[in-house]
Amino acid sequence: MAHPPMVNINVLYPGFGGTVPSYFDLKVNSGPNPSPLPTGTFDGWCADTSTGLNTGASGVNLDAEVYATTGISGATANMCHIEQPWNFDSVNWLLNQNFSSGPTYTLAEVQAAVWVLLGDSYLNQPSIGTHWTAANIDALVNMALTQGNNYVPDITDSNPNNDNITVLLAPFLDNNHNGYKDCGDTAQQCIVTTVKSAALGDYVWYDCDKDGKQDSNEHGVAGVTVKLIGGGDDGKVNGVGDIVLNTTTTDASGHYKFVGLNPGFEYQVQFVAPNGYDFTTRDAGSNDTIDSDASQSTGKTQVVTLAAGEFNTSLDAGLVKDCGGWGGGYGGSNWGGGCFGGSDWGGGCNGYQPPTCDAGWLW
Repeated sequence: MAHPPMVNINVLYPGFGGTVPSYFDLKVNSGPNPSPLPTGTFDGWCADTSTGLNTGASGVNLDAEVYATTGISGATANMCHIEQPWNFDSVNWLLNQNFSSGPTYTLAEVQAAVWVLLGDSYLNQPSIGTHWTAANIDALVNMALTQGNNYVPDITDSNPNNDNITVLLAPFLDNNHNGYKDCGDTAQQCIVTTVKSAALGDYVWYDCDKDGKQDSNEHGVAGVTVKLIGGGDDGKVNGVGDIVLNTTTTDASGHYKFVGLNPGFEYQVQFVAPNGYDFTTRDAGSNDTIDSDASQSTGKTQVVTLAAGEFNTSLDAGLVKDCGGWGGGYGGSNWGGGCFGGSDWGGGCNGYQPPTCDAGWLW
């Protein structure tokens, strides 16, 4: 059984050592590389009110499974006692606003709003003290539901206030010291924190000369369907529980991108070749920024794991024309690949409008 990515943490209470005042600080000591949470101190928030959490000035050492909140499964939500996981987009928006830094709202009000959004009540919770008003909590919840609905962070735009993505940690005391969570361990309250998100892209083009490389006279293809595949709860793309997280199409210049991705999790892109086209040779040459990454049989790229703040723009796909038997070329010209006399008659290079293979002039 595959396990989700894990980090080793200390939980420090109260939380005044991170970016903004928070319910507690989350100190990440170690993890995989790339990690879903790099080493350092993060702002931490309680995800539910029904499970205890070991905190202290020195910080109890805990291991923690890390889960993406985008497409979170019902099993993970139930494990963390989260009644309304569909509101994680609103929680993500809320925590990106840094409201707890003041002056209008307190960290207690932000924590209470997180509880409400995820399905808990803040009433009779002495841990948030008395520095809150119901009116302010209601205002935060309403803003998050309205402005944070379908919120997706984006490190590729010019807005520095929408870069972070929410992740869910399931901490535990590893009582049997086997390095993963099982029934012999002591579960702790699940934690919400944010980390700089990641993104990937980038390009689909007509490969006129079928060499598997992007040349200056070869142009992008608009309207090609591109799918983003994720690894489900375990964060690994391995054929077990993999899910299509998002689907897009290339723009007018042949580019695409997926934003709001989790660092430390595996992703794979799948291109869908338009009718009449195949994928060119994969991984031609040594320059990954100008080759084609799509499998010629499935359209899938290699699996990639992104670092926090990374925008991977190397996942490309080259297309060649499939003319039903004319692919071997004629008289030294590539009729099937769409290139004739250095121009792409089948794929739109050098400004030519490509005819189809059954246009009547292929004899």
